[in-house]
Amino acid sequence: MAEQQFHMQEDTYTLKPNADVRMWVPFIDAADYFIGVDSVGQHMARALGKPGTVIVGSTFAINTTYPDYFNIIEKKDAKKYSPIRISNLESHLADRANDTLMDFSDEEINVMYNSIVKDI
Repeated sequence: MAEQQFHMQEDTYTLKPNADVRMWVPFIDAADYFIGVDSVGQHMARALGKPGTVIVGSTFAINTTYPDYFNIIEKKDAKKYSPIRISNLESHLADRANDTLMDFSDEEINVMYNSIVKDI
């Protein structure tokens, strides 16, 4: 559910559906556990009753997600609110100052991994 392509190693299998928002509902419904960011996927997961982890960057968990339902991981150095819209109609107007915000160090990834495993 991203507006950018992610380049993986050749030996890594990654599902790369060319799906619109409506097509993501059955993908999330088929999953046992949701891992995503503070975006529309988490709202679908919550509506479908899926447990999961939501990684929060430049938004505030209390305003955008379900802290009483999901395991929430907040990016510690995020300071600026800068949402990116679902609609392609407004994406060119979005502030891109946070494009690299969700880049994580190996240590941060290990902390997130351990949090997700513990929650599962």
